[in-house]
Amino acid sequence: HWRNTNANYYGDYYPLTPYSRANNVWIAWQFHRPEVGAGMVQAFRRADCPAATIRLKLRGLKPDTRYDFKQLDGPNEFSATGADLLSERFSVSTSQSPAAVIYTYSIQK
Repeated sequence: HWRNTNANYYGDYYPLTPYSRANNVWIAWQFHRPEVGAGMVQAFRRADCPAATIRLKLRGLKPDTRYDFKQLDGPNEFSATGADLLSERFSVSTSQSPAAVIYTYSIQK
């Protein structure tokens, strides 16, 4: 997966949750490359986190643009407008804990 995601690490970095070392929370961040309208979201459910889902407010996206998302190591693919994603309408779910969930995204073509 490194080849599919490595360019995103050079993008803008946005923490999507407060930083915490607690074992009962989600922690998530986003890397966004505004010059190409692409990036990734990384979310980590810690071992003792009771919540199977977290809702996130993404950053740096254009409200009037549609983005395609693909979950790495998972079946989920969807598209959404920047306006929806900028207003806490990005949900990440997993029944496993601990777990890492990674989505890549790009502007819909």
